[in-house]
Amino acid sequence: MFKNFKLKIIIEIIIFALLIFFDQFTKYLAVLKLGESGKYDVIPGFISFEMLLNGNTGGAWGIFSGKMVFFYIITLVFAAVIVFFIYRANKAQKLEFASSEVNYKLIRHFQMFEMILVCLLGGAFGNFIDRIRLHYVIDFLSFQFIDFPIFNVSDCIICISIVFLFICIIFVFKDKEFNLLLKSNKGVKDFSD
Repeated sequence: MFKNFKLKIIIEIIIFALLIFFDQFTKYLAVLKLGESGKYDVIPGFISFEMLLNGNTGGAWGIFSGKMVFFYIITLVFAAVIVFFIYRANKAQKLEFASSEVNYKLIRHFQMFEMILVCLLGGAFGNFIDRIRLHYVIDFLSFQFIDFPIFNVSDCIICISIVFLFICIIFVFKDKEFNLLLKSNKGVKDFSD
């Protein structure tokens, strides 16, 4: 549990940067080892590293292919919303720590929510960097056993983060807790377990 908010923010920035680094490094290795259209079977017929020819100029499953400006705008709006919720969760924690009776369960929930959002943001920016730099996203992970589209590490981070976000919103957060993020955070100190 972080009471030092500066340290918490530094850790979140480091995690964000490490996720982007890991994504970009795996893409670099894929381009280096697979070339433009290479393939390496890890488990034949099951999983392989396979470079998507000409990259992915769209979103998931190639939707909105070639609409780069759309993806630039969506990513930046998405990032602004995530940063807003990180800020609100941070503010709610500060108010709770300042209250006379600290609700540590509430603080843990907000910290978990923040970490999920940091990971989601890291995944989104991993693909955003490709779109800015290359005008397409490098995809290289392939599951043949389910005929799934080729994807990358950022896509994995985004999907896993979204699953945890849904679990957090549906099963962990109470309505009262989630509403605190949407409102002005007044009454956080009045929250009861």
